[in-house]
Amino acid sequence: MTIKTCKGHFILLIALVLTASWILGSYSDLAYAQTIGGVDLSKIPGLQNLTGFNNVPTADNGQGTEEGQGTNNVPTLDDASNEPKSNQIMISFTGTVTQMDDRSNLLYGNVKVGTPLTGEYTYRLPTKDTNTDQTVGDYPHDRKAFGITVNVGGFVFKTDPKNVNFLVELVNRDTDHYLLRSYNNLPLSDTIPIKHISWQLDDETGNALSNDSLKSAPIPPILQNWKDPYGLTITGGADRDPTQSFFVRAHIDSVNLIS
Repeated sequence: MTIKTCKGHFILLIALVLTASWILGSYSDLAYAQTIGGVDLSKIPGLQNLTGFNNVPTADNGQGTEEGQGTNNVPTLDDASNEPKSNQIMISFTGTVTQMDDRSNLLYGNVKVGTPLTGEYTYRLPTKDTNTDQTVGDYPHDRKAFGITVNVGGFVFKTDPKNVNFLVELVNRDTDHYLLRSYNNLPLSDTIPIKHISWQLDDETGNALSNDSLKSAPIPPILQNWKDPYGLTITGGADRDPTQSFFVRAHIDSVNLIS
């Protein structure tokens, strides 16, 4: 083979290499382009795995604020209801008013000692414990699917679904405690805010709970294992003027798991 022929083959080889590099470069650009020529590549079957649009890492690399969820995976107030129902625990209850203080008749005498009540509360079972104390479990909720509702005397007292601040707390010490508290609630009117809705159970034997884990606590709570000297309480009205506020305390008679 002559030197001239070898030189020709060498030039041809270089041309082939350059052409291949150009094709691969264009293919790579295609893989990272979402729209080319007005065509959305993510809509073309078989290209989603190539482009990887559904697998783009979030800025926080998957470390979310709750249980390691990425920012794109944390349910918002609007989509919390899309969470698996098995994660949402709803418990209904019935009770009877045992104490009433309404000096300004804000409730028009419709709620008095002996008035029956009903209600329900909902919490998220996988909620993370925010308390580092090994004997206290604090499980805060801020999504609209969670909170408490109480129906009594024709009134409805409930967690504000647009501003949820609902806490489930378990204390496993010499005396055990089971506590629900709703800090942000819908007002009865423009002049009658509802400050707190809470329910507390106490066990002086320390046997009702085995630890402070929400997942380990009986669902619903076994009432015969508890006493409720504080019971379910509702406070509303003016902050510092007892003459323009009211207080309701009730004993919970029964609880049932709804879902």
